Amino acid sequence: MVRSTLFAGLASIALVWAGCSEGGAGLADAPTTDATPPDSSPQDSSPPDSSSVDSSPSDARADTSDAGGGDADSGPIDAPVDTAPAVPETLANIPGLFDFDFEDNTLAYRESSAPTRIRTCSIPGCTTNTRLNAVTTTELHITMAGGRIYYPFKTSGAQNQIRSIKQDGTDDKLEVGRSDIGILNIVNFYGGVENQIVDILWLRSAAPPPRATITLVVNPAVGRTASVPKASKYRHSNGDGAISQPVHGPGLPFSTAGATVPTMDGQTEIATTTRTVAGAAIMYPAVALVKNNRVFVCPTATDCAAWLDVAPGDTINFDATHLYIGGSTGLSRCALSEIGQRGTCTPASHVTGEPVLDLYLTPTHAIYRSNTLVRRVAK
Repeated sequence: MVRSTLFAGLASIALVWAGCSEGGAGLADAPTTDATPPDSSPQDSSPPDSSSVDSSPSDARADTSDAGGGDADSGPIDAPVDTAPAVPETLANIPGLFDFDFEDNTLAYRESSAPTRIRTCSIPGCTTNTRLNAVTTTELHITMAGGRIYYPFKTSGAQNQIRSIKQDGTDDKLEVGRSDIGILNIVNFYGGVENQIVDILWLRSAAPPPRATITLVVNPAVGRTASVPKASKYRHSNGDGAISQPVHGPGLPFSTAGATVPTMDGQTEIATTTRTVAGAAIMYPAVALVKNNRVFVCPTATDCAAWLDVAPGDTINFDATHLYIGGSTGLSRCALSEIGQRGTCTPASHVTGEPVLDLYLTPTHAIYRSNTLVRRVAK
């Protein structure tokens, strides 16, 4: 009887000990609550740095996901992502705006009420402007590089000139000029990232040759702030990529870097990708053009056999990974990998509900004209 009672007591003690041991293990494994108070410091609600439109390194350096060698068919295609369109920011609102360029935080522009007159202002805001002592032709755009504004000019003596003036309106000077017998028309004026200001002239003359393309070229001492210039009718450059076409006569071939492309006439814009990023060839180089409000593209990793009709659009530009397409209803883009691998372009909407024209690209933003507004949107 005593022995049974003793065994029962020992068993009870053992059960109590086991229960305590299991309870301790359960507390140790239970999830704990972090008693540290959350970071209550204020979130950064300051506006983005707008002291300069964009002065960061070139887009080719900022985004190299398409760079590198290897099989042109390798790598995933960057398909459109179903996300909300980005929200653009207004840099300037200028009644009658029809032409502009920018460098750092200075905007140079022309307005329809005084189409030959060049003005400048600081952006964002453009609350006050400076009227420059400079005039230009009405149909061709101005361009900026190295703190100067370059513009085409035709003298009363029929000399075609490239002139430049400082952003503050001083030091207006002749850069280069040319006079010829015959009818000399300026058909394209272009400032590109190859740091050349190019005036393309079309000469009609009774003397042979009856038609000729003449170029006036200025090499600014200080190049353009890193950005991809807008496309133009006969010439575009982007890093070490370039495309151009003679202006006289139909069926003339394009000159492109790294590949040949078929002839095409009647385009309103041409554009090209860069060929390399930090010394490495990009995987899917391409050129594009706009004709009859349609965008055509040619992959140029090798010679291109035919232009691909890919999308509606009015203006185009490239960074190292995408083709950007602007039009009457907004801005979209498609991946170079899709163009290179499939020969298609599926535009993903980026800006909606407004026209997008005169499209420039910086490392981080697209900058464009929308009616009277100069706008920028993060890429």
